[in-house]
Amino acid sequence: MGLDLILRASASNRTALSYAAGKGRKNIGDLLLQRESRVNPDAEHIVRRTPLLYAAGGGKGDVLELLLQQGSKLNYETEDDKCRTLLWYALQSEDIETVKILLSKCGQVYLEGKDFDGEKLIDYAGAETKKAYL
Repeated sequence: MGLDLILRASASNRTALSYAAGKGRKNIGDLLLQRESRVNPDAEHIVRRTPLLYAAGGGKGDVLELLLQQGSKLNYETEDDKCRTLLWYALQSEDIETVKILLSKCGQVYLEGKDFDGEKLIDYAGAETKKAYL
């Protein structure tokens, strides 16, 4: 029973790792990844978000790096249920370090893509992030 609580923390199928990633709890994420061999760093929950998306959206670059070091798959085209990508969430967070991490690891960035609401990635980025990187 205890292991189930660690692996699936809610009815929406969201994992404890995704909560740790979104809150920037690197030490908890590291503990889960090191001690629980059954923890899937790429597990999606009901709205197709992974721990990487939560880390990017929370502006948690250190957790993003941890997840990548521990084998999370970095796929820039992966989208959640609103058609938003890792870079989308990182730009929304306005955390320059998180944006830097993602931009340093990707070759080409498509900024004209639209989400489910018809908003473009470039329009969703905060003013400070646009000024610094785009």
